[in-house]
Amino acid sequence: MAIVLVMLTHLSVTYDLRLFSNSFHLSLFFICTGILFSLKQDNFIAFVKHKFRHLIVPFFFFAIISYIYYVIVGRNFGNETDGDENLLKYIVGIFYAPASKEFLGFNFPIWFLPCLFVCEIIFFLILKYLPKYTILTSCILFIIGILVKETIPFRLPWGGRRCFVLYTLHKHRLYNAKKRFA
Repeated sequence: MAIVLVMLTHLSVTYDLRLFSNSFHLSLFFICTGILFSLKQDNFIAFVKHKFRHLIVPFFFFAIISYIYYVIVGRNFGNETDGDENLLKYIVGIFYAPASKEFLGFNFPIWFLPCLFVCEIIFFLILKYLPKYTILTSCILFIIGILVKETIPFRLPWGGRRCFVLYTLHKHRLYNAKKRFA
């Protein structure tokens, strides 16, 4: 269901349907990742390597393939025939990966992968080193996310603000619920 809502959001649908879908489809994905999260790896470095291989490598693969397609086909024949002005900005976007069409206009939905990577690392660190304070750290990160949005005039790399606001609350609530019923 969540993937259908994401597809509807990125298609040319009515404003009301897009607004409805946008109100919860991203949260639904974060809830699913919270349910599936596992602390099997005890070593932080091993965890980061594993997540890098499964989230960041696919991100770069699809970003580079999408960028090449955009350069060859999309900017010349697609709806976004805006010439060369975005080419450099899009290259920066591949490494900066903000949740912004301005930097990832050639394949905007892939911003989710680096954001998920950052969120998984934050969640690992909280569960590993601050397990008694998961709710408190979630609240603090949520507040930081709101303050960052209101005070910093640029987007954080790898979907940073969204990571703070959405992910931590869903992750902790669902991970703890899953742990209790397991």
